[in-house]
Amino acid sequence: NWLRQWPALKTNVWRSLVVISTLTCGVGLAHWRPSAQMWSGQSFYSAIRNPWPLGHHNFVGGYCLLLLPMVVGFTLSQSRWQRWIGVLAIVINVSALYISGSRGALLGLLALCVVSVFFYWVCHPQKNKKHQAIIGLLGLALVAMLARNQRVRALSTTYSFSAHSTLSIENIADSPTKDRLFMLQAGQNIFQKHPFLGVGPGNLSRVYNLYRPLQAGGGLDVVQQLHNTPVQLLAELGLLGFSGYVLWLAALLKLGLSLHRTINNRTDRILLYSIGASWFAYSISSLTDYQLENIGIASTLTITSALFIYLANIYLPPSSVILTPKSRRLASLGLLLYLSIAVQFWARADVGLYLSTVAQQHQQSLDLAAADAKWTAAAQLVPWDPTYSALSADQLIATLPDITDADASQRLSSAAIASLKSALKAAPNDSFFNQNLAVLLLPTEAAQAEQYMRHTVRLFPRSRHYSYYTLGCTLLMQGQNTKATTAFAL
Repeated sequence: NWLRQWPALKTNVWRSLVVISTLTCGVGLAHWRPSAQMWSGQSFYSAIRNPWPLGHHNFVGGYCLLLLPMVVGFTLSQSRWQRWIGVLAIVINVSALYISGSRGALLGLLALCVVSVFFYWVCHPQKNKKHQAIIGLLGLALVAMLARNQRVRALSTTYSFSAHSTLSIENIADSPTKDRLFMLQAGQNIFQKHPFLGVGPGNLSRVYNLYRPLQAGGGLDVVQQLHNTPVQLLAELGLLGFSGYVLWLAALLKLGLSLHRTINNRTDRILLYSIGASWFAYSISSLTDYQLENIGIASTLTITSALFIYLANIYLPPSSVILTPKSRRLASLGLLLYLSIAVQFWARADVGLYLSTVAQQHQQSLDLAAADAKWTAAAQLVPWDPTYSALSADQLIATLPDITDADASQRLSSAAIASLKSALKAAPNDSFFNQNLAVLLLPTEAAQAEQYMRHTVRLFPRSRHYSYYTLGCTLLMQGQNTKATTAFAL
């Protein structure tokens, strides 16, 4: 509505995206601390991976990739000195994308370059050899840049075979690649169990351990997302919800083709192609990660969608579907109700984060009672998030060894048990919550501890955290010596 009422706002919004992207990338470059080991070492943790300023290198790579075509397009739409400033912005964005170390983002950039060159040659077959030489040199520079990246080179040693080994995920040497393939297996397991409705939006991290591949061994025990956007949506929403996304993308593609045939204005055509290139590159990168919870990425997708719909509103004929005033009113009321519910949950989540931050400050100043009170309040305010109850229990358990008074120790242990049970209500399939609760219950409630440990070994059968030993202890305390022997043998 704003774009429709103030047409000049379109250029200002586009410019704002470019400025914010360049400033964000500049902050990331300022925080980057290069070292010689980044270029020669093989360690995952010392490789080129800059997480600033979004907190994770894949977020940084995805954000830079999403904005890079918008920066390039805006630069092409300018002239004289403004275009040179745009070139500097492109260099900053490309540099930030490269040092992020996100291989998914680099894959998206490579795919975008290949597709762009292909369409350039198809649409401009008569261009002179000078242009072709420049494109060829830029392509060679891109290949050299990717080959220089230590994380990209690690893919050349993806498989590690012995003389009698077979082709399998377990033989993959590159840990991130191996983890992603195991997570795809988990997504397949979820889809086979819940093909139509999925496990519900936001629930994947709560049920992942039920579908975790046994071949993952002792790894991938705490997974928040499947590192693949289509698979994540399919697992959480099922075929029904996933089909909605596919139809939405098909509608956007249809609009884009219609605009391609309609738009004559050079600047608007560049904007259309910039949005299309941005979405295409990010869609390739999204096959290696799920990032829709990141505010910077989600807001950029929203703003570019608004610019895209604005172009359709200007150049395409109005829709044949006309809502009556009553239908518009009902739709508006429904949207207002949805936003009211969303804001209520958003506000509670924000207050919970604030209380947790205050609790950590109290903990650092050794005011443990005040810290526990804040975490308890946060857990009551945001009961669907197990984090605050888990932090409260963690602090209480860490304090127990320093308590010499038996009554005080019992009270602390009971409080920790209550906090862990609260966390388990939100995340009943977390193996660590179950095992820690069983350890606390073991001295006084061996039968109850046994139930939590049985669930732990079902969730994480190849755990390295003495799960079967703890289960054996619960059985031994109940006089079930034969079963305890089996557990100890395992």
